[in-house]
Amino acid sequence: CPVLTVGEVPPHSPKGPLFRRIVCAADLTQASERTLEVALSLASENDARITLLHVVESLPGETGSRLYLAVPEIGPLRRDLVDQARAQLRQAVPDAARDFCSVSERVETGSAWSEILRVADETDADLIVMGAHARGGMARMLFGSTASHVVRRATRPVLVIHEKPKEQPSVEAAEAVPGEIAKNGELR
Repeated sequence: CPVLTVGEVPPHSPKGPLFRRIVCAADLTQASERTLEVALSLASENDARITLLHVVESLPGETGSRLYLAVPEIGPLRRDLVDQARAQLRQAVPDAARDFCSVSERVETGSAWSEILRVADETDADLIVMGAHARGGMARMLFGSTASHVVRRATRPVLVIHEKPKEQPSVEAAEAVPGEIAKNGELR
């Protein structure tokens, strides 16, 4: 289920909608469709403005700088990636959604978690909405989790929408299907 983390609560609650400005981080995978749906629903209920954000990851530190100098094609490739991401963001929002809330698309380059936090601060967002992928513990340990970094460092509420798990066929469903099941569990 979605998880909302909230830091310090202001001494008095604001009058009117809770969320007037929402930053929705989208990684442009199929999993981010659900994240966008939730963000648009919240925007509709709160008459909010949404900044739909995608971050094109860049290589960290000195390695990235040396690579840009050594391979001049990287600059145009990055511009193409940014342009493609901007077009995908525009297409991701249904026209009907633009009738009930203000949506702006934004593509940044850098570290995803730091750019999400920077844009949230810059836009004075009341809420960050983002997805979390179902990755194994080893992947999280080696690479970290963008959602984890954002939640730990955010100074505003963060709503994390977990990726829907892929449905595994149940034993009952396998038994209900006519056919023979091989030793490896696959239907023949």
